[in-house]
Amino acid sequence: MTLKQLIRPRWQIGIVENSLEGIVNGEELRVQWPANPFHDRWFADPFVLSVNGNEVTLLVEDYRYKDDRGRISRIIVDMERNSIVSCKTILDGGHYSFPAIMRYEGRILFYPEQSRQGKLELFEYYPETETCEYVETLSNEPLTDAIIYKGVIYSTRLPNPNGKTLKMFKWPSAVQSSTAASQGSSALWTFKSPSDVQDAASQGSSAFGDSKQLHCVQDANALNLELETLNQPKTFVFGECIARNAGDFFECGGKVYRPAQECNRWYGNALSIQLYEDGEFKEVRRIPRLHTLNSYQSVTVVDRKIFPFKWVYRMLRRTDK
Repeated sequence: MTLKQLIRPRWQIGIVENSLEGIVNGEELRVQWPANPFHDRWFADPFVLSVNGNEVTLLVEDYRYKDDRGRISRIIVDMERNSIVSCKTILDGGHYSFPAIMRYEGRILFYPEQSRQGKLELFEYYPETETCEYVETLSNEPLTDAIIYKGVIYSTRLPNPNGKTLKMFKWPSAVQSSTAASQGSSALWTFKSPSDVQDAASQGSSAFGDSKQLHCVQDANALNLELETLNQPKTFVFGECIARNAGDFFECGGKVYRPAQECNRWYGNALSIQLYEDGEFKEVRRIPRLHTLNSYQSVTVVDRKIFPFKWVYRMLRRTDK
């Protein structure tokens, strides 16, 4: 390990004991920080795959010091032992992080950040074999910590990923037809252009294909939002550096929230919880020193930046990156 790798910040994964309601309403955070027995790497950007008793299975960024880059791995946390007990690499070959997860009819798909490669790709994860397969390219933009909500990509991008601007990006999208939604169908429909979406919505199209593409829509309200977004993508400009996503959108008390990264001082400075209402974001809570937050099956996971040798770091006048 080089001196730079030894003194630079690293990341630690935690599991929150509070409920989402407690987090949103300002409860003092209670977090377990599982031990990491793998001394050649750190883990960050956790997303919950499954919960089985005391075991929580996550997709994470797995950063190896010798490679100086991230990959996507499956790790298992034993809550009773408060330790990471297993790690298996799922996706490698470039720098990957932030493995955001989507679920559709029992299938698990994820789209990790790969802004260094200048694109965003969708993969399917197979838990039986603990492998993944490329599905399609969602965007050829260098998006950073992208999140898909109701069929729309929300993301910052290079060259200013930690700034004040969050954008909604267009892509060939899947929407749920109004006819299928009214019948309670969970079928997803693949469209290639705004006109295709308009035609299908007006005609109640039933042309469903079994393509692997575009498994993204979460409810029937996505249709109107998708039509609007395809024609008039919106840009959100904040008054400070709280644009970058810190996890998937979540619902709590009948309202929708977005975790965001506060990067005013440095990357990973704090977590901003933002209410998403009437097409706008409004911060309701800020939690210092947290980086990301995600929840599934009543388990909420976070991560934080730690400085193992902060005095050396400061003495050398290093930045946080």
